[in-house]
Amino acid sequence: MLNKIKFMLAVKIIISFIFLVLMTTTQSFAQTADKDIQAKWGVLKTALKARAVLVIDMTNDILKQRKEIKKLVVSTNLIAKAIKLNTDSSKKMDSKMVKAFYAKNDSLENQIFEILVSPEIQKDAAMVKKIDGFVLKMDIADKAIKPAKRNYNAACKAAKREDLLYEETKETKGVQKVFSFL
Repeated sequence: MLNKIKFMLAVKIIISFIFLVLMTTTQSFAQTADKDIQAKWGVLKTALKARAVLVIDMTNDILKQRKEIKKLVVSTNLIAKAIKLNTDSSKKMDSKMVKAFYAKNDSLENQIFEILVSPEIQKDAAMVKKIDGFVLKMDIADKAIKPAKRNYNAACKAAKREDLLYEETKETKGVQKVFSFL
């Protein structure tokens, strides 16, 4: 009987030790995954900020020359400035903030497209030439954003944090294809 009690006590100690090791490993993995998500989010924010700065420069330049599309250009400029400001912010990352970032960037991409294809821009050869330089720079920024999004989303999925995904829509993918084509 005494041996049976010792055996049960030894089994409980071993199970407790295994449980403790598993908990420590799981907690360590969760911390590593969170750090990975934070790092990937930083890369994505940097890429988005670079594009926002380009858009600010482009819209400021357009405003000097094309008053006909002022409302669209001013709106696009304000969105780009908000994105730049938010990328500089050190707010705590949560799903609400990521979704708000995504919504602003989705809106920005759509408005950039509207500016680029607007008849007011297209009818002015000098403006088209000037815009082409911005388009090339934005294409480079877009090429940095795409892998940053992919890596960030992969880190979120690996950590089982789908609530933090930087999701794409069909409309956004269409706009990105247009930029790659230009």
